Amino acid sequence: KGGVRLFRNDATRGFEDLSSVLPPDLRAGRAVVVADIDQDGDLDLIVAGWDGRPRVLRNDGGNVNQYVDVRLVALRQGSGKNNAFGLGATVELRARDLYQLRLATGGVTHFGLGRRLKADVLRVRWPNGVSQTVYYPGTEEDVLEQQLLKGSCPFLYVWDGRAFT
Repeated sequence: KGGVRLFRNDATRGFEDLSSVLPPDLRAGRAVVVADIDQDGDLDLIVAGWDGRPRVLRNDGGNVNQYVDVRLVALRQGSGKNNAFGLGATVELRARDLYQLRLATGGVTHFGLGRRLKADVLRVRWPNGVSQTVYYPGTEEDVLEQQLLKGSCPFLYVWDGRAFT
């Protein structure tokens, strides 16, 4: 069964199918993009129907939950061939009992915190392998994480008496 399906994740009951709230013409959509269009902290949907027209479905559910939005900015030094937005970086967030892992695929990486008031730690593993950690990142705001130079090589080699390993 194709088309667009909408599910709500309830931590106690699991996933609840809410596809019936979608307008009938969008249930057979071609593509969906998830983004915070109105910058209120909750994620909205952009659905492309079979006619090619995009439709925005705003999430106006009360905005009661906390969130962290991460914008990655990589180094712009050297050859100029750097991945300026950290695309492909892995971004991890922990907030008490909540752990989330995201792959940076665009300008903003969004983490929902639910009712938790703050995040404890945010860790970025840049595409070059270097890790960077931010403790207690802000909530309900963008966290601009800039890639820092940490050394010439992110790998440690040890001499075992015969060879470097």
